[in-house]
Amino acid sequence: MLALDTSSTACSVAFVEDGNYKLKHVVAPRQHAATILAVIEAVLPCSLSELDLLAWGCGPGSFTGLRIAASVIQALTFTYNLSCIKISSLAALAQTAYNRHNWQKILVAVNAGIGQVYCASYCFANACRLQIVVAEQRLSKIDLITSLTGNDARCLVGDAWSQFTGDVLDLQHSTAICVDTNSCPSAVAVAQLALSQYSTGNYANSTDITPNYLHDDLFKINKS
Repeated sequence: MLALDTSSTACSVAFVEDGNYKLKHVVAPRQHAATILAVIEAVLPCSLSELDLLAWGCGPGSFTGLRIAASVIQALTFTYNLSCIKISSLAALAQTAYNRHNWQKILVAVNAGIGQVYCASYCFANACRLQIVVAEQRLSKIDLITSLTGNDARCLVGDAWSQFTGDVLDLQHSTAICVDTNSCPSAVAVAQLALSQYSTGNYANSTDITPNYLHDDLFKINKS
């Protein structure tokens, strides 16, 4: 499998074979178009025609980054007749945080521009598999803080949290919290989630290569 995510400032690509992962994770803001092909070439020990499966972080996230990922995945799927699996970039960020910190309950929030954030809540249970607690949504930053009240997640992940002080976060939580504002979705996490879907036969047809922008939520916010 070749897995990738370019939804954030990181251009992340992983090659997976027999449970082994080879990862190249380059933080290069606004340079994805110039680096993605070189990063893919750096991790591939075989030709593209020998791949069995593709997986990609489909968003939400950077509009340009998602377009780049979708273009690469579309080119590969049709050129080499490969199946692909779409993975939420927010879920991949939660999985990345779990891999790094072993955090069990995670609230992900990343900047979406114009005072908005993309967010979702996850937990890890049942053989440490990721489960969705609150589905992906687009909120104002004020609503994000409000949503913390009563939220069971005690670990906050994503660059959106860097805009709030510890005092603001502590006011919303009765217990101590952990915060990671530096992590970006890793292609290894994308691959892990994709393999979980693949093992159950739950994966998309290769023609379904549409980024998830959460634009419908944006339109609703603008109208309210």
